[in-house]
Amino acid sequence: MEGLVGNLATRISKSNFRNAVESDMLTRMLATVFEIDRNKYEKLRAKAIQDVKRTNGSIDILGAINESED
Repeated sequence: MEGLVGNLATRISKSNFRNAVESDMLTRMLATVFEIDRNKYEKLRAKAIQDVKRTNGSIDILGAINESED
């Protein structure tokens, strides 16, 4: 049983690492394309943290679009 749990933990860790790399790449590309400065980045990050905490990680894309239009 411990072997199965250990293997699962390893697979999850590797998957999390791959996702983190892809997320970092996308973040860097978007920052480059949209020329986001440090101040704007900090505001976006603070807003993202608030939203994730408030919604327990379930962000509604339509809600985000509506907020950006306001």
